[in-house]
Amino acid sequence: MIDINDEGSILGSSRSISAMNAIKPDRFVLFLLLVFSLSVQTVGQTTSPEADLQELYSWGDDYFLEVLTLPGKTDNKSRVVVLVRLTYDLLTFRKTTKAGSTSDHYVAAPSVYIEAQGGDGVVVDYDSWNDTVETTEYRLTNSKLVLATSAIELEMRPGTYTITYAVDDGSPGRRFSRTTDPFVVPDFGSGDPAIGRPIFLKEKTEHQLSPVAIDGDAPFGQPIRFFVPLASREAPTHLRAEFLSVHRDEKEGEILNMKSIGTGVVTFLGSVIPGEFYSFGSEIVAPLHRDSIPDGVWGAYCEFEASTVEPGQYAIELTYTAGELKEVDTLMFRVKWINMPFSLSSPAYAIKALWPIATDDEIDALLDVGKEGQEKALWDYWKELDRTPGTLFNERMAEYYRRVDYAFFNFATLKEHDGVFTDRGKIYILFGPPTETRREFDPDSNPKEIWTYNNVVNREFVFRDQTESGAYRLVEYYDL
Repeated sequence: MIDINDEGSILGSSRSISAMNAIKPDRFVLFLLLVFSLSVQTVGQTTSPEADLQELYSWGDDYFLEVLTLPGKTDNKSRVVVLVRLTYDLLTFRKTTKAGSTSDHYVAAPSVYIEAQGGDGVVVDYDSWNDTVETTEYRLTNSKLVLATSAIELEMRPGTYTITYAVDDGSPGRRFSRTTDPFVVPDFGSGDPAIGRPIFLKEKTEHQLSPVAIDGDAPFGQPIRFFVPLASREAPTHLRAEFLSVHRDEKEGEILNMKSIGTGVVTFLGSVIPGEFYSFGSEIVAPLHRDSIPDGVWGAYCEFEASTVEPGQYAIELTYTAGELKEVDTLMFRVKWINMPFSLSSPAYAIKALWPIATDDEIDALLDVGKEGQEKALWDYWKELDRTPGTLFNERMAEYYRRVDYAFFNFATLKEHDGVFTDRGKIYILFGPPTETRREFDPDSNPKEIWTYNNVVNREFVFRDQTESGAYRLVEYYDL
């Protein structure tokens, strides 16, 4: 038995551990993972999940394409801006060498072609973007968090359109084409109130907008912020933004009902319009222009406290009043957990991956609720351990499963294809990345790997490959 003090720190000097199963945290201090506080209890090891997490790795978004509608420079045409973000994982990188460089270089050449079509199928405008992106880190070539970005701008008259886009990175068989849902370009030049498509924002400053750019959706776990482009002959007098939850028929997809969940706080920004959008690393930004813009063009900023809004389908009903005239528009969108750990895409797997911190009985109880109830059971389990129960986003849960994702790929062995269910995987999930890792090879002994935590953990773990097959087992650890 390993003792703990009042802070939940493991006490003692060196221990020899014959079975990693001896380490389990107590539920009371359970998910103080970010401050590395644990308790211990002895239980049997949960078996590996039936599904291979490798099959889930393709889950998630490989690219994002968002269409914005903004007032144009003239009354008869509007700006239609297509924001494009392609993950590095989507692209095909080729290894190259550069003269005078000792580092490997990985290069991809993405391109996107778009064309806008009216309801009659006639192409009204088109454009393209191509670029060369490179990295010296091979791991980034498979990243879903690093993106190649662009903004392609068209000029279009008021009406209803679709945009067909083709994505290509120069590799045979990798080109694909899609068509957006129909969208409306408002008549910004008529003088009557007109509402452009709200631009969901990651950040807004006095002089710049940073769109979220995730297919016109809003991110989970953050306040919902957006910029609304407006136009009217008379100055704005009122803008109401009402948020609605949308319930659809699961089989037919038809909307059954919409229920108000609150209104946003609106601030009029005066006569303002986003300028040209441009790439900034993996993000896209645009300056806010207040000078030399067309008459009758306005902008508003809205923020909605969304801490209790769960991922799903929603709508914003915008009611814009200018003088005696009024315009109402409704935007459908989703609240999306865009960087959700892919191990959470399978509730059954996510439950089984609790084995470093939960008992077999607890895991069995969560699985026994059946496939339909496992997701709710998992979220309820984590809700009890949430440091911020007033919000739906659970930081500990997110951090835990980010570590699960990493452990799966990085600690797999010939015998155990899922690194989550290895000794190194378990320590990584419990304590996070070590501050130092080193390998020692002794001709008279098995290979040894040592993890040092020069932080709150204040501990060193020793793993040995006793079968010399890559299956490193925890054999001892030390308090530093």
